[in-house]
Amino acid sequence: MQKEGVLNKYKFSIIVPVYNAEKFLEECIESVLNQSIGFKENVQLILVNDGSKDNSGEMCEKYFQRFPENIIYIDKENGGVADARNAGMERIEGEYAAFLDSDDYYSQTMLENVYRFFKQKKDAFDVCVCRLEHVGDFYGKEHALSWRFENGNQVIDLKVNPEYVQSAIGNSVFRSEAIHDVRFDRSLQTAEDALFNTFVILKRLKLGICADATYFYRRFERGNSLTGTIRMQKAFYLDIPQNYYLYLIEYSKNRYGFVPAYVQHLIRYDIQWRKYIPEAICQLNAEERNAYIQMMKQTLKCIDDEVISTHDGLNQYRRLYLFLLKYGIQILDEATLQSGVLYYKDLRLINFTAPSVLKVTAIELNENTAYIEGLVTDCLPRAEKKIFLCSNSGERIPIHLEYGKAGFVAGYVGEHVAEIGNFKVEIPISPCIKWKFTLEFNQDAITLNPNFDESVGVSRKHKESFFVSGRYIVKYRKKKICFYKNTFKTRLASGFRYRKELRSQFAKGRK
Repeated sequence: MQKEGVLNKYKFSIIVPVYNAEKFLEECIESVLNQSIGFKENVQLILVNDGSKDNSGEMCEKYFQRFPENIIYIDKENGGVADARNAGMERIEGEYAAFLDSDDYYSQTMLENVYRFFKQKKDAFDVCVCRLEHVGDFYGKEHALSWRFENGNQVIDLKVNPEYVQSAIGNSVFRSEAIHDVRFDRSLQTAEDALFNTFVILKRLKLGICADATYFYRRFERGNSLTGTIRMQKAFYLDIPQNYYLYLIEYSKNRYGFVPAYVQHLIRYDIQWRKYIPEAICQLNAEERNAYIQMMKQTLKCIDDEVISTHDGLNQYRRLYLFLLKYGIQILDEATLQSGVLYYKDLRLINFTAPSVLKVTAIELNENTAYIEGLVTDCLPRAEKKIFLCSNSGERIPIHLEYGKAGFVAGYVGEHVAEIGNFKVEIPISPCIKWKFTLEFNQDAITLNPNFDESVGVSRKHKESFFVSGRYIVKYRKKKICFYKNTFKTRLASGFRYRKELRSQFAKGRK
């Protein structure tokens, strides 16, 4: 890599680590050659063959022969993606640098738009983030961080907006001067890119968001890709918590004396993808499972409660689990229920009015009787709660939950965070009768707001949805299951309102 202050030969240096990549390598390289900024004039391409056993090396050699002035070809023994990127960094001659994976590719105007953005903002940041779009098995699926681009190009002060995290390396573009003293950690099989990004970002805590530049990320559902297999390896449960989370926490404390909010959000973002995979956890012995849990507890103790409470990819029961790890299981014994929300001191744990608490899976009618089946996700002590179906005429039908058949919400190594109980209840019905689900806990009563299985026929999303069964029309309105007499007038009114709502939603979708 050129030293700081030295005049750059190119505008961009693109490093491509290559390992058994012959299937997609041509598309990858051609996306660089066809950049609108002008490849020959402005781009250096560094191809690093990391001991490929297929035709990848020969493909790299051919491109090198075509463009010897612009392409550097490094042929080395296999050492992993971090080692390959580090080798390529030694040859950087561009003002800006990026790392392109060999099965991904760039939009045609990506480098031109990134360069313009850097210059417009007078290099106010060291890392520019491009929009990321999935190709391959995840084609069309929106990336979890796509919201960052909703306001177009902007410079983010991460002291003010620490939630704008960036862990992926492919859609990051760096000022070369900012990375001359940073390298990828070869001991990590994954998350080495997040560490690299973070070390650079922490230098100024600024991030450029370039919404008009796109990186196409080829993600695989299964197979031999690293993302598909790393969760089945011990390193995911033992090395990453130690060498990524805790290492970054210790690094931050040594540098700042505290853990910046940006680092907390970054770790929290990564943690949200950790789930219980029985086939993987069974590979860990009891000592390793305990070590894994202890490292996660140690990590969470360094993350503020409001960061853990961030609403993103975690449902409320998995967020509850993070708090249980941080504070201990006893917080449920000290929790109180206020206005339908379970609190530990001032910490919001579970909202019992959320649809994730109760799901109705079936409603069947027989003459003047309805049979309702469903599931309840339960994290409360069993002896202290009661669930009823209560009618507008004053009837109370108790609901008895059966545990074991429907499963449970699992912690990292299979702990039971919440039990899932199933029920089947029989209720009498008559015209205009309405029933609501009520949870009673510690002398508090709250009305539950269930979700409905698609097969039921009514919906929380469509307020006027209904189905007809024999003598009755069944609706769900204002947190109540309602039964109306099946007459032409009622059907007409119900059908008209439902169709009207659907037309309204369709019109909104076309805007």
